[in-house]
Amino acid sequence: MRNRNLIAVLVVLALALAACAPAVRGSTAGAPLNVVPGETVELEQGQEVFLRYTLPLSHFDLAPSNLGGSFWIPAGVDAESTNLANSFTLNQVMAPANWQAELSQVRAIRTASQSSGRNAGPVYEVTLTIRLAVAADAQLGMQTVRLELAPRSGSAQWLEIPVRVRMPAR
Repeated sequence: MRNRNLIAVLVVLALALAACAPAVRGSTAGAPLNVVPGETVELEQGQEVFLRYTLPLSHFDLAPSNLGGSFWIPAGVDAESTNLANSFTLNQVMAPANWQAELSQVRAIRTASQSSGRNAGPVYEVTLTIRLAVAADAQLGMQTVRLELAPRSGSAQWLEIPVRVRMPAR
């Protein structure tokens, strides 16, 4: 009887610890895979992934004044972030048949400047989190997904995602 109780306690403890395990990078919008624009992403047929791209605010012809009235929250030691989801739209998606792409999150990041002098000031960036789902029957090899992203004020820009599709691991 004592062994059964011990086993039950160990099973509950193991399940509790497993629930605390971090998510696999790219498996959720909260734990996306950080990608540099132009970097090839390797995915399997039928795989879904969340990708985060970080671009300067100026990439969309935006200035800090375009973010006026935003509610900034702490984001690490020397940064703050604000939600820009209502300020960006995904105008067009150009992708192979049966692929899906959507804009999951858009945030502005304001980081304290590491320099001093006349031009010292915060650094502003935009982070875009994209959910990308590869078709189960996707053609193997290199594919390209193109997304046209448009801020409410500023200029629409294309983001190209090179994808190398491989067969699922067995």
